[in-house]
This record gives sequence, C-alpha cells and structure tokens, in this order.
Amino acid sequence: MIMPETSEYPTANDVLALFRFQYSYIPVQTYEQAQNNQFTDPAYVPYNFFVMLYELAVDEFSYDLLGRGGIKATWSQTRAALAHLIADYCEKSNPDWAYRRQRVDPGSGLPVIDIERRDNTGPREAYEQLLDVITSAGLRAAGPYNGSSNAEPFFTRDMPLGVTRWLRSGFSIDDWRKHKEIG
Repeated sequence: MIMPETSEYPTANDVLALFRFQYSYIPVQTYEQAQNNQFTDPAYVPYNFFVMLYELAVDEFSYDLLGRGGIKATWSQTRAALAHLIADYCEKSNPDWAYRRQRVDPGSGLPVIDIERRDNTGPREAYEQLLDVITSAGLRAAGPYNGSSNAEPFFTRDMPLGVTRWLRSGFSIDDWRKHKEIG
C-alpha cells in the first residue's frame, strides 16, 4: 500500500502494533489500557507519552524525506521508520546512555561486564538503513515514459527560447513564422 498524496501517516496505534512486536523489551501501554486506567507496571511507557514520541518521529521522518529530495515512502516503510525512531528516543532517554563506557560488577564471583556504546543506538542504525533503502528506491524509480526506450525527449533543457530541435535543423524561425501566417 503506497501512502496517499495527502501525506497521511499510519496512526499511533498502527505504529504501536509494530513497535510492541519489534521492540518488545520496551513495554508500552496500549490505548485500551490507557482508557481503562490499567497501569500495572511502572516500567511501561504510558500511551500518551508514546503518542508524543510518535508526533516527534513523524516530524523527524517527514523532514528527513524532504531533506533527501522529497521522496515518498510506502505505508509499511513509514510505519517501520516511526517505530525505529520511537525506540531510539526511548533508549536515549535512559540515563545510562550518557555514558560512553560503563563497567558493571554484579559481585558474588560473577564476571565483570564492560559496556561500550556506539554513537547511535541500534534502532537509530536501523532507521538510517531504512532511510537509505527508501532513498535508493526513490532514485531508481523509472522516469516518465516518452513512448520508446531509445527516443530522445522532444523538449530539452538546452533549447534556446523553447525552439525544438527539428526547428533548429533545417528551418529558420522566419520560415516557420511565414508558414504559420499562410496556414
């Protein structure tokens, strides 16, 4: 399904469905749970916070598409991109993300864990990769069909004052004007 020209985006619930599947380690309250005041786990991201992150993701994604030449994305690509961005926002909101390197010593004879973070989160890397796929697909899209694969377009940018190629090769503009007056 291709996104309509009205630039409608998948709803927050559409994105949440993919998000809960793809990023199951980030629990999010559903719309139904929010309506029924079901907030059982404080680790859950409240639904209204998810909607705020969704709105930020829509803005960032639309600006990224515009920055890459105004390319279009399919509905499913848009849904995946928004889910990746929201997961990135959630991971970067973790206070541990500020530390480039971290050492965790669980004690009790367990091994020490050294954590080194990259510049981007995994979801941000997935988003950038998806954006590259969307861009390359947009650049490979077929140009307008002109009737034949080997025919040159009738109008070109190098035309002086809109005069066509066949007019420049054999007829003068004065002859063409006289012909127009007679006809």
